[in-house]
Amino acid sequence: MPSPAARRSPRAAPVARAAEPAGRPDLVPYAAVFALLTAGVVLYLGWLLWQGDPEAGPLLTLPVVLALAVAAGAGMVWRGVRGGWVVLAVASLVPLLAIVSVAFLFGALGAAGDMWLALLLAVAPVNGLVLACRAPVRAWCAHSRGTRPAGGTRAGRRAR
Repeated sequence: MPSPAARRSPRAAPVARAAEPAGRPDLVPYAAVFALLTAGVVLYLGWLLWQGDPEAGPLLTLPVVLALAVAAGAGMVWRGVRGGWVVLAVASLVPLLAIVSVAFLFGALGAAGDMWLALLLAVAPVNGLVLACRAPVRAWCAHSRGTRPAGGTRAGRRAR
């Protein structure tokens, strides 16, 4: 008669790993599109700054650098590069905080129409941030498929 307690093997059980996504998740193109819209919003705000004061040259580098960071994050997420979602999330968070601060300032000054326009500009960074932090996008960017060669590391060399 077998004992009620099952015998266990002294070997460790294999670690279950999450399966790599088969293809690009459906949220990745939306994250990339909203990231590019965020870059456009940042460049538009830079243009508005330049229209207000054309001599603010060094200050205009900030929107350009920020737009390039958002575009780089969009490209990294599109290709599935490891950490691309973090770059996109941080690059979307900075303009979001700036736009919400300006909207709060407009609201405090009593300019309700300008406040709502500023909040309308915040739609693209909010969506870029939310989509970059979603689980399918994070899983897509977890395996650094954008940096390794398609045929492996020894595809170009002959075996000896």
